[in-house]
Amino acid sequence: MEDINIPEHCSALDPVTGLYSRQQFFNSAELLACGELPYAILVLNLDYFKQINDTAGYDAGDLVLLVVADVLRASLREGDIAAHVGKDEFVVGLWQATEGYALSVAQRIRRTLAEQAISFFDRTVRCTVSIGVAQSRPDLNAGLASAAKRASTALSRAKQSGGNRVLLADAWAVA
Repeated sequence: MEDINIPEHCSALDPVTGLYSRQQFFNSAELLACGELPYAILVLNLDYFKQINDTAGYDAGDLVLLVVADVLRASLREGDIAAHVGKDEFVVGLWQATEGYALSVAQRIRRTLAEQAISFFDRTVRCTVSIGVAQSRPDLNAGLASAAKRASTALSRAKQSGGNRVLLADAWAVA
């Protein structure tokens, strides 16, 4: 069998959403995070996504993922990056971002998705999202992996608190 050469840009993008893949996100984010400017990481997880797939079908689930991708694109500035990194999980890198700016972006994403009615044939699907937010910590010389882990921990706490919320890492206060 002949080797098939897949263009490099294809593997860099998630096939469902067109956002960066996990690997491409972290490759790109590492380059941007090595500077001295502050950045923030948002880790997002759709609430009850399995229920959407189970009741409305996988095509409806894919449509929800596309809507989330569109909301992320519309919410980010040039230079910020977003990726679909798992079935119902996304990650966002906000460059030159203060904690307050990151929280406002996360809340805007959360509100926009909660208010969105997604029509799929004869059904209307709604989705909510939980978001963990972590800012870079140059004072601790903690890098991208640390920020992503802290944001993921905040996301877990947001989900445990009922979902449809934004939680700031380290503060554990609902934003």
